[in-house]
Amino acid sequence: MFDNQTRHMRTRRAGRTVAAAWRCAMLLAMVIAVAGCGGGSDSDEGPVTWSLDGPAPAPAMITGGPWTVAQLAAGNPNPPAVPNKSYGYGANFMTANAGSTSPMQPYYFPFIFRDGNVLQGYFDWRPKDINEAIVAASSSDDGQTWDFQQMALILTEAIPRNPQSTNPDASLVDNGFGHPTVIRFDHVEAFPTPSPRPGFEAPTPIHSKTFLYTVDRSTDALHKSGLVVTPLSPFGDMPLNGAELDIPLLSDFTDENRVIRTTGLLNPDGILVVVPDSSPVTVLYIQKIGNGDATGSTTLPGSQQCGTQPYVPVGASAPNPPFHDLVNVRVAVTYNGIDFFDQGIVAGLNDQRATSYTGTRWIAPNGTMLNLGGGRYGLFFAGGNCMDDDADAFHYVGYAESLEPSMQVWTVLNDIMNPIVSIGPHTVPVDGVPTLIPAQTPVVGPALHPFEARVYAPSVIKLDDYTVLLTFAGYHVQNAKDDPLGYRSIQTVRLKASRRL
Repeated sequence: MFDNQTRHMRTRRAGRTVAAAWRCAMLLAMVIAVAGCGGGSDSDEGPVTWSLDGPAPAPAMITGGPWTVAQLAAGNPNPPAVPNKSYGYGANFMTANAGSTSPMQPYYFPFIFRDGNVLQGYFDWRPKDINEAIVAASSSDDGQTWDFQQMALILTEAIPRNPQSTNPDASLVDNGFGHPTVIRFDHVEAFPTPSPRPGFEAPTPIHSKTFLYTVDRSTDALHKSGLVVTPLSPFGDMPLNGAELDIPLLSDFTDENRVIRTTGLLNPDGILVVVPDSSPVTVLYIQKIGNGDATGSTTLPGSQQCGTQPYVPVGASAPNPPFHDLVNVRVAVTYNGIDFFDQGIVAGLNDQRATSYTGTRWIAPNGTMLNLGGGRYGLFFAGGNCMDDDADAFHYVGYAESLEPSMQVWTVLNDIMNPIVSIGPHTVPVDGVPTLIPAQTPVVGPALHPFEARVYAPSVIKLDDYTVLLTFAGYHVQNAKDDPLGYRSIQTVRLKASRRL
């Protein structure tokens, strides 16, 4: 493995020497494409421009499964003055939506792939201040409706301790496992055995080629420990088979005897994308350094830190204070799904020093990469900046492309001013001039109620040579506490490409 890894890293370094040439060629191709981007071209070269294909985004629905906001709404007809934030949750929360079809709330961070004529989805289910789990569901109508399959990795099976919500343990609230990504390893070099850790039981070999990756939000693990790796043995209608139903915490921390963690990923907040058909498997992942621009060796000058949010978010009574997490997009490779080898920081997607409201300071986990052929890759991602004062990066869904073999240089084609999807427009000062953001109407149209204040986690499925299905998460309010009926919803929309995919 060491020899293979060494050769791989040398190849990566050699690829960087031609990065500038690749980028120049790509920019020239963009100029040519933009000059004639009427859409529907028979060419399979050059960058892609996107247009709306059909109606505006629509809420996805789910049949069966755990508690949804629809059960809450039944007992609280007059939001936002909701007297009982956990109405309908009760002791049967795992089956509260059985026999019903409801909007997919509180679901977000979709991870979806096509399996024949069916879409297989994995979602982060997270009722505010109550619980968190991973839910699997399938769709046979291109993501308009989903059928519940399984639920796993539940934070707690206890019910809220009072009608105003909150987990029975106030230190846990809804901080479980989230940001799901599933990777299938077709060519694992050997079944991995996690490294033994002092004070814990000796691990056993893993006989699986499908791994679920989640971020651990528990106090001592978030952005400090590796992602949690859950080997799966999916079969039939049980895509989460092999995952434990729940993993209780020990004194508010994850029981390390019951989890496997990645090694080599730096302060991971989740996986952004898996590079299609890469061998060894290559990923772009999100490094998040808590309070990083204001403390420690990563401290930035005051001029490179965010100020107070320039507007009051929907549902809130005041703007957010300055936010100080630092975010990098990084590349890593893995041969066995557990041990990763970091390849460095990605350029072009974000600037961790950006304070302009037209820049991108933060990038969120869970996006989608498309292999466009000819060495060209397209990337759907979610980004944000000091305008939101939150490193969760939920302001817009953008699109970028790269011709760089190392995946470390990207050119953004749809940014915060010309996005694929965006939150509601705001006029804010840019270089002392009142500026409307976004400047152009987003590709999918104006922001709608379900995603007026947050949009992120774009999961894209190719439907045919020119059409893709975009599934993303949205909030009506920036902070879920401001409206228990307006957070964590799944939206779907179709996009058309200007060239053959």
